[in-house]
Amino acid sequence: MVHVINPMMRRVLAGRLHSRMGSDTLMILDFCGRRTGRSYSLPIGYMQLGNTLISYSPFGWWQNLVGGVPVNVVLRGEKLSGVADVCTDTVEITSGLSAYLSHNPGDARFFHVSLDEDRRPDPEDVARAAHENVQIRIELD
Repeated sequence: MVHVINPMMRRVLAGRLHSRMGSDTLMILDFCGRRTGRSYSLPIGYMQLGNTLISYSPFGWWQNLVGGVPVNVVLRGEKLSGVADVCTDTVEITSGLSAYLSHNPGDARFFHVSLDEDRRPDPEDVARAAHENVQIRIELD
C-alpha cells in the first residue's frame, strides 16, 4: 500500500494542489542513504516551530539522519534545504510528540494514541509511543 500512496502523495505535495491536500501537516523529505547513497523521498507529517521542522517515525530509515545530515524538503509547495538530526531521548520525544499530536490529531491513529473528547492525546499512550519512535528535527537554512 505504501508503494502506491507515497508516490501519489509526493506528486500532490509537490504540485499545485498542495495547499488543499494536507501541506499544513505533510511535507516531502528528501535525503541520501548513509551507506548506499540511494535517494529517498518520503511524505512525512511535520510540525513547524520557527525554522525547525519536527517529525516522528518508528521506521528504520531515520538512521540515515543521525549526526546532522543535509536534507531537502518540499514544504507547502516550496523546496527548502536544511540539516536533519535525530533525538532518541524518550523524555524529549514524549513532550514533543504530545505537542505534535495536538497540532496533527489525525496522526494519532498512526502512533496508536487515543484522543479524548477535546482531541487531546492520552498521556499514557504518548509515553508508550515515545519508546517506539524517534524525533527528527530539521533546521532549515
